[in-house]
Amino acid sequence: MHNYNSSSESDFQNRKNHIGILLLHGLTGMPSEMRPVEKHFRQLGYIVSAPVLAGHGSTNDDLLNCKWQDWLSGVLQARDELLAQCEKIIICGLSMGASLATLIANDERVIGLILLSPTLAYDGSGINSLPSQRHIRSRIIQSILHLTCSTFPLVGKICYWTESPPYGLQDERLQRQITKAIEAAKRGESNEFGLFRTYFTSLHQMNYLSDEFRAKAKYVKCPALIIHSLEDTIATIFNATETYAKLGTKDKCLTFLTGCDHVMTLDLKRKQVINIIDNFTQRVVSGKKNNELKPADNKPFLTVTVEPLVEFNETFHQLFPHESQSAKLTEYMHKLGPEFVDFHSIIVKNNNTPIILLPTFLSIGRLSNSWSDFVEKSALIFGTPVRLLARINLFGIGITEKELGIVGISNAIDANQKNQAWQLCLKVTKALSNSLRAKIVFLKDLNASNLDKIKSPHSLPIIKKQAKVVNIKRLEKLQTNRK
Repeated sequence: MHNYNSSSESDFQNRKNHIGILLLHGLTGMPSEMRPVEKHFRQLGYIVSAPVLAGHGSTNDDLLNCKWQDWLSGVLQARDELLAQCEKIIICGLSMGASLATLIANDERVIGLILLSPTLAYDGSGINSLPSQRHIRSRIIQSILHLTCSTFPLVGKICYWTESPPYGLQDERLQRQITKAIEAAKRGESNEFGLFRTYFTSLHQMNYLSDEFRAKAKYVKCPALIIHSLEDTIATIFNATETYAKLGTKDKCLTFLTGCDHVMTLDLKRKQVINIIDNFTQRVVSGKKNNELKPADNKPFLTVTVEPLVEFNETFHQLFPHESQSAKLTEYMHKLGPEFVDFHSIIVKNNNTPIILLPTFLSIGRLSNSWSDFVEKSALIFGTPVRLLARINLFGIGITEKELGIVGISNAIDANQKNQAWQLCLKVTKALSNSLRAKIVFLKDLNASNLDKIKSPHSLPIIKKQAKVVNIKRLEKLQTNRK
């Protein structure tokens, strides 16, 4: 199954026997959400633990009496119990479980972190599917309710919503099963799918947990994998890009999927999700990586991956066959300098075939911690516009004014596939720049003589003079003109 020889396979099996996998479900969920992942890793010989979060597995009243510290204390205990059975562990969390997983990954014995559909806020389109829920989705209303809950806790026990289709799933068979079980959940009874009534008291506690995540994520140093659906109806992709931006580790990868919803471990692309997780696990356990994704059907399977650009790998050379292209990008990277700029690549693939590779760089501005904290707190109330005011970073993408310059695009796909892939790429680019508090720019006539002037963070104004802020519509126009 894996491309190892007999001796390396034996070594790999021995290492697996000393490694544990901790699986954490989401708010109002149950460990059954993680069952396919649990089954997969048990079959491979790993020691697997999938605990029930505090307050879950019973009635709404039990969950209402839990604070975020109770959830954190419970998963810390589960982590320590698993570490008592094995030498090292990998932690995997779904939805709110991703935040909990991050907060307990600060142990040197944690060798990998997997975050599935990370959710810092419920801001997806499915949250306001009912008229009674739309006001709760408003950031201003949420902020008022959070403040009110702090003073009058009873309010949070009165305000709630009951989930409605599609329940964070695209699998219609599972949707029908959940609809049959939803009446029991409405009565406050738990079942294998969890509690489908979400009280604002629980959201209030999750808000505290998200604040803790934002403060502590920078201390994560182990390799991290983030997977999120571009079609998530519970949490938008801004949750994933913010998670990617906050994590302190340099070894991180963000993968966006199509064809599934929030609960990706049970949904239509669960086999591909498990395959991506398995590839990551192999790498952190054995140092070897199997890049082949195994499609479960013949349908197109698009992924968009964001990862640090540290070397020109096989994918890069597939889409940049001419040495002049890599030489030009190398010149940009050398002149801008890693001490001042973070380089990332955004890669769109159809199954295993790379379609687009978009090199990007983030120039780091200098924003005081106190001002940064003020911006984040204000954004929770007033939303994205407040973050826009504080954008002093530049998110440079491989777009020149006259054409799609430093962008690798496959010639083996038709115009429709190319357009679909490009739209996904732009969607991710926009979300990532927002989470990085950076303006999207393309470089205009940035030649060797101008690059020579860029030597330190103090040269940032020089870049600004040679850059023009663009929006997504401008990028779409560039793509249209190129056809």
